[in-house]
Amino acid sequence: MNPILLAKRTFRVKTFGYLLGYGIISNVAPQIYDALLYVENTTATRLLGAHDHPGLPQILRRPANNGFEDNEAGKPPVDWYVRPELGRFDFEVLTSEERPHTGSRCAMISRLPGRHYGEMLGSFTRRLDGAIYQGKKIRFRAAARAELSGEGNLS
Repeated sequence: MNPILLAKRTFRVKTFGYLLGYGIISNVAPQIYDALLYVENTTATRLLGAHDHPGLPQILRRPANNGFEDNEAGKPPVDWYVRPELGRFDFEVLTSEERPHTGSRCAMISRLPGRHYGEMLGSFTRRLDGAIYQGKKIRFRAAARAELSGEGNLS
């Protein structure tokens, strides 16, 4: 998404529809878009339920389950936040015993093959209380592997 300055406020937008009324499309659009496409017909939208956005994940005092060893394979990683709406976009985030980098388990993000409704990326996160790290150097290391196939795969 690109920031757009409008009336001395910065908006992060992915669409430009509301800008048509301001008459600045001809000035702004060529700088941020490669093409402008107008769609005559689209499919119906899907309503999001309250369960899709239950709020922010809890804040952990210290990192836990960094190696994904604290739960059984085939379950979402313990002490990590997996957004509930990922299932609506055919994503799964599970702990796996399939070729971990170290230890006996790893986390795996997968998506069912086929066409998918909507734009979404598969991810899992955690929130940590930063107070105990104030003034300290922190090193973050991770290992990732991607198995891609087919046209248009972006990882």
